[in-house]
Amino acid sequence: MTERKNLVYYLALVYPFKIWPAKEGGFVAKIEELPGCVTQGGTLIETYTNLNNARFLWIETAYEDGQEIPEPKETILQELLKENLKLRRLLWSTYPRPGGYGDDRELQ
Repeated sequence: MTERKNLVYYLALVYPFKIWPAKEGGFVAKIEELPGCVTQGGTLIETYTNLNNARFLWIETAYEDGQEIPEPKETILQELLKENLKLRRLLWSTYPRPGGYGDDRELQ
């Protein structure tokens, strides 16, 4: 069995999150990797603040109860790099090449 890391380690982890407009106004946010870690707020700043508080309480409660705390599968940087790569591929696929658009022949 591996040794459990301390609470400060888990609280310092950065999880990807999703934020979206609520139908009734304001915003909803959640961290999918922490089941039930969902919140809302009237503004984006309030929603983000509430999400950070919910994350803190989720991790603290799980730690005190001896539950497993999942580490982020991807860092936000990794997620951004994947999105950047998708965008670059899309742009490259429309870049004019010898023989017209989308021609994958190498330049001679």
